[in-house]
Amino acid sequence: MSNVGLASQVRPSVEPLIVPVPRTSAVVEVWSEFALALGVPMSHINDILRKGLDNYLIGSAIIYFFNSTDEVVLDVELKMDWKKHQMMVGFEPNITLCAQRPFTEQLHSSFRRLLVYLRRIKAEESVARVELRVRFRDERNANPELLEQARAALGLVPGGPLRYAQGVRQPDMTFRFAPIPETTFVVREIWPTK
Repeated sequence: MSNVGLASQVRPSVEPLIVPVPRTSAVVEVWSEFALALGVPMSHINDILRKGLDNYLIGSAIIYFFNSTDEVVLDVELKMDWKKHQMMVGFEPNITLCAQRPFTEQLHSSFRRLLVYLRRIKAEESVARVELRVRFRDERNANPELLEQARAALGLVPGGPLRYAQGVRQPDMTFRFAPIPETTFVVREIWPTK
């Protein structure tokens, strides 16, 4: 007896539940997934990135890629437009997503392409380490007391100076994805001179 007849009666595995996710939580998850995919340690994602976004402290996060001589060869900045975010929360407070699948993959297919591109550069440039730094919201930067409170809340101190690799700095590549227009991804790349 053939199993073909039985196969059509077998129910597929349980379908993932699609649920409305609060917009801020969706943005936090996208930033976290993106940073993790690029090699940022989970402790920095949880203690700095998530905490900073959840508490509306940071305006941007920059992921720096260093070569073996501790020079920056690439950086990716994730910028948050909090005014646009507030407006979007008023119009579309939730984004419908499946909690069991990566949010980046669900929101736009180009997230995967961008990550593949960045990972390729990371391999070609023999990146030795990755570092996460943040910039606080403008109103915090303008007030020394608020800035110090924000740094203390995230356990941060001012970052030291950066050295950039020799080469030709390429024009910034800026990406914005329709489901989360309040976030901009900016890639800054240095092509080595040969």
